[in-house]
Amino acid sequence: MKTRGVIIGKFMPPHKGHEYLLEFAANFADETWIFVCSLPGEVIPGKLRFAWIQHLFPNAKVVHIHVVNPQANRLQEGAHKIWAEAVRAEIKQPIDYVFASEDYGWNFARELGATFIPVDPSRDQFPVSGTEVRTHPYRYWHFIPQVVRPWFVKSIQVKLNHGDQKNELEMIRKLASLLETLYVPLYSAFFNDFDTSKQHTLEVQYRDRAQASLAQALRSQARFFLLRSSYENLEPSYTNDVDLTIQVTLVDKSLATDLTKRESLLELSCHSDTAAFFVRDAILDYYRDAL
Repeated sequence: MKTRGVIIGKFMPPHKGHEYLLEFAANFADETWIFVCSLPGEVIPGKLRFAWIQHLFPNAKVVHIHVVNPQANRLQEGAHKIWAEAVRAEIKQPIDYVFASEDYGWNFARELGATFIPVDPSRDQFPVSGTEVRTHPYRYWHFIPQVVRPWFVKSIQVKLNHGDQKNELEMIRKLASLLETLYVPLYSAFFNDFDTSKQHTLEVQYRDRAQASLAQALRSQARFFLLRSSYENLEPSYTNDVDLTIQVTLVDKSLATDLTKRESLLELSCHSDTAAFFVRDAILDYYRDAL
């Protein structure tokens, strides 16, 4: 007879500890049901967390519960009965197991007529929580699944005042190397280099779509930060994902360096030979709370 197991959680966000729990359940039970619970206004949208779990566990039955019920808070007395009712509304057949790393599983399983199977309650194998990941994502980067990481990557646009495209891109390349991450090159440069005959024209709509696609593809592989150039020249609908803009002015060595912080903007005056290092340090300081 087929056995069924249930896991319920916020998965905000999913991390390696969750993956361990869900993989254990998938190996233990014949059929795994994963319930992703969310409320409006949460820092990571429930629909996105639901999609992440579907991606990570395509063979599981994944259900998104987003009904607002103040009594369903796990700290509320009787909350396990509300969650059990929600689960039974989806699963019309007997439930054999409940899997969790916290002790709410005892009452929840009993309400479902199932057996509770605790998994790594001490979190010895994966000492991390969703709160810790949200608060210090870069400190716990190795616990974040690949599909989830782009959510935490910060898109940073660097503009070299009074500089040309070549110098700005060179600074961004060096900065990416110092931060051990990636930068977004210009697709139009790719196209022009590839079109050796110079007989083809890159239409603006395709240029912008290709440039945006470059950024999206590289974001999924970036480490903490994705560096962008001010020369991307995209239509407004493509440029709203920049988290921080850095304006850099190169000054003579006889002048002092300077840094001004504003909301989502850094203005730097620095020397050309140390500019990339100065910008790197400014970025790390700006995001120090996440480190």
